[in-house]
Amino acid sequence: MIGKPVLRVGKLKKSGDSSLAATDGHLSRSVPTKNADPTRAHLNEWLVGGPGDLTANVKAIMDKAGIDPDRLRKDATVANDVVLTVSPEWFRPNDPDAAGTWEEEKLEAFRREGLALLRKQFGPRLAAAVLHLDESTPHIQAVVVPVLKRPDGTNRLTGRDYFNAVRMVSLQDDWEARLTPLGVGPREKGSTATHTTIKSYYSALQKAPEVPEALPPAPTPARALLPGGGEAMAAWQKDEVAKVTRRQKPLAAAAAKGILYEAERRAGDTMRRQVGEQAARARGFRDQLASVTRELALSRDEIAVLRGVPVNEVAAALGYAGEIGRRENAIDLVKRVGELSFEESARWLALAFGPAAAGAAVREATAQPIAPDQVPLTAADKVKAVAARKQLDALAAPTYRVTVMHQRDDGERYAKNVGKTKDGAPEKLWTRDEVLALIPNLTAQNARGGNIFITPIDPSTHHALIDDLSADNVRTMKERGYTFSTLVETSPGNMQGVVKVTREGVSDAAVNEWFKATNRDLGDDHITGLTHPMRLAGFQNRKAKYEDEGRFPFVRVVEAVRTVCARARAVITEMTTAMIEADLGRPRRP
Repeated sequence: MIGKPVLRVGKLKKSGDSSLAATDGHLSRSVPTKNADPTRAHLNEWLVGGPGDLTANVKAIMDKAGIDPDRLRKDATVANDVVLTVSPEWFRPNDPDAAGTWEEEKLEAFRREGLALLRKQFGPRLAAAVLHLDESTPHIQAVVVPVLKRPDGTNRLTGRDYFNAVRMVSLQDDWEARLTPLGVGPREKGSTATHTTIKSYYSALQKAPEVPEALPPAPTPARALLPGGGEAMAAWQKDEVAKVTRRQKPLAAAAAKGILYEAERRAGDTMRRQVGEQAARARGFRDQLASVTRELALSRDEIAVLRGVPVNEVAAALGYAGEIGRRENAIDLVKRVGELSFEESARWLALAFGPAAAGAAVREATAQPIAPDQVPLTAADKVKAVAARKQLDALAAPTYRVTVMHQRDDGERYAKNVGKTKDGAPEKLWTRDEVLALIPNLTAQNARGGNIFITPIDPSTHHALIDDLSADNVRTMKERGYTFSTLVETSPGNMQGVVKVTREGVSDAAVNEWFKATNRDLGDDHITGLTHPMRLAGFQNRKAKYEDEGRFPFVRVVEAVRTVCARARAVITEMTTAMIEADLGRPRRP
């Protein structure tokens, strides 16, 4: 590990040397800039915005937030600039003193990770970002408008509260985690990031700060040098202890963060390492096929069976945690992720899943479920079918439990499992097409006051429901790096989000702990049971409290993406490791 990550935050004022106009000139090099070589200014690259756009971009962000820049004080902080870099020995390990040089591969990795961090952490608050290559060491300088929402829903401008101690620790951790897989050593702990001006950045760009883990005591002075003897010695010792204590405070604050935050932080490094491992696995598929001595001659019927292998199980076998196309079947997914031909993909599926999976696919194919286009639908039912199809395609579970929940006049609720009969036969689980074919029946039950729920039954994937989400909490989860497979609005301002996590390699107990902790933090703190019913899109929420002159809100699809959540899996993997180590009585690794 070489080099140190550097991240600093500064203030931009409404007027003066650090105004937006002055900063725009600095970013675009339209004014002479200290330590910059004007003959190399053409190498600089705008990542967000462009020359001369800064003031307009900041105003546009304020306008959207309902903030009038004309009403701000003359000395108000209107934005913050964020500088990202790495100490020079990482960019040019063979000759750290060769100012203005770098290895191209490292520069591209730095550019990619820096822009990704800015977009993730600041999103719509990001007004500008420039990669400067005309100074001694490459660095990215960005401008952020620090908008925060008040409890009453209005917005305010506050750099002090937006870049508070918690956010600064999060930023530093995120930047360090992104650079660690690139061979950048950890930052020096115990340093504090403060709001400064542009002028103070240049020393940081030349060399990473070297702050010791804790401030060592100064050498004890000889008694003869301290007038006052013992009293002076005691005062000196007290002062030295106070210095050490002040330096240790940021470390203690960081150490006090909860298990979920710690797991999320550690997972960042793990996720980046797994990207390389996944790529290696994909390259290995071709080698694996080349080593197979017996060619598999597959008939058309056998290939059709392989297409029917549940796509979530295929993604788990591939180690793939990205988005799956709405019409992508098992063979399509293997072709894309494994970079294989059609024939090779079919062979890989046959080798990976074997006769048992093929047999299950055959049984499903020969069951001849009722196709939704064979069921007559009213115009209203067709609207329901569109919403339900989006939701079901994104969930992508092989089967579902369908439940109708009724509420009696006395307030008691009772559930009817649509797949159970009175003759004691095994419960019927419904495929995606069968659920769509039930829409006319479910519409009638919904009209009689029943609430329509589905529960994904999926042996390869957990479908974790985060219930009663507000828009702010949805935003918080996304800022933490989580992705929803589905997000539906069940009543005005309330949403249900589903986060999908593949089962392989993680303990069910850890998934359940993450599910409960996330609901307690951001969702429904009363929710229990990881396999949990969720509302089916397109139908009315018939809870009495939502009735408005005989009308009820419809369950509306907000987002539907056929994906599992890599962030959740990484955090849960970290929690699994922690639980195993706790059971074995081992101390947590540093």
